[in-house]
Amino acid sequence: MWNEVIDAQVYVVEREKVMLYDWQDACWICNTSCAQPQQEGNVKWIKPAEGRFKYSIDASFSKLPIKVGIRVCIRDDTSTFVLAKTEWFTTVCELHVSEALGLLSALEWVHHLHLGPIDFELDAKKVVDSFSSAHQDLTEFGMIIHNGKTIFEQNYVNSSVEL
Repeated sequence: MWNEVIDAQVYVVEREKVMLYDWQDACWICNTSCAQPQQEGNVKWIKPAEGRFKYSIDASFSKLPIKVGIRVCIRDDTSTFVLAKTEWFTTVCELHVSEALGLLSALEWVHHLHLGPIDFELDAKKVVDSFSSAHQDLTEFGMIIHNGKTIFEQNYVNSSVEL
């Protein structure tokens, strides 16, 4: 029985660490990528039109262990923070594949939030261009884009995916 208590305590501590890291990531994305330029130059975050929400999506890589982080920050038309989410998974893939996975994850998550018209904003031109293209791509990347398009077409009216 004593081992079960220790196991439960270890689990709680590990879960608290994960929640703390997720909270730090959420704070980081809302303080940097939503409010700061995402690319070199004079690119700045622009708030969505009145009555809309903007979902800024970004992927990042850690060095060790090899993980991909997906961060989503939601702001409303007054630039007010609404929600944030982080997701980590272990994989080895190219940056554009990770960015596409980030968009797919955001599309699935946001569908359950039932918010109004949405502008999904990414800093990955290849993902945005592929999402807008009618070209069928049979690679892993293409299948992720296809799944995202299917969810988007079924659930998002008057919404967009943009740079």
